Amino acid sequence: ANAAAATPPAKPPAPAEQVRQANLSAADHAQLQQVVSNYLDNVQKNFGPNMNNAGQELASLQPGTSYDWGVSLEAGVRYLVVGACDNECSNVDIQLVDPGGSVVAQDVLADDFPVVDFTPAASGAYHVRMLMRTCTFAPCYAGARLLAN
Repeated sequence: ANAAAATPPAKPPAPAEQVRQANLSAADHAQLQQVVSNYLDNVQKNFGPNMNNAGQELASLQPGTSYDWGVSLEAGVRYLVVGACDNECSNVDIQLVDPGGSVVAQDVLADDFPVVDFTPAASGAYHVRMLMRTCTFAPCYAGARLLAN
């Protein structure tokens, strides 16, 4: 018998900083979703006060992961995608991905309120990608809101 076959696979190296994990109840999830939704309201007031809310999506994410939200955009319409995350998060990014899979606009600054301004040349099915960069007590909630002019 081959002794090597019985050797368990090597574990990947542990990250330098282990992120604490929260055991969230349904009420905790609802509260965090409300916190992020309120933050989105504030970001909208600051960056797109006269724009229409065309939808929003919230996601529970681990640090280093992302979530894609499908949105339908019309050519020639100005859109803002604003983002926010909960109190355990200090950096969330947003990318806008076109129907062909290319990133056409993004906000990857090290902050927790990304804003992407984009006017598509072509109508189609785009994706808003939320990327959780920093989360000290996981999972962290992030949200994105689509604003249209």
